[in-house]
Amino acid sequence: VDGSDGSYPSVNTCVHYLKLPEYSSEDILRERLLAATREKGFHLN
Repeated sequence: VDGSDGSYPSVNTCVHYLKLPEYSSEDILRERLLAATREKGFHLN
């Protein structure tokens, strides 16, 4: 997938699903996962 290095992982917590873009290297995968886990969540009412 072109341009996936700039994308972040996404999740669907209802079905315990983690979607990872096809990154060009393991280093970028690691950076994106760490950045995603540092971000704060939000709630939808």
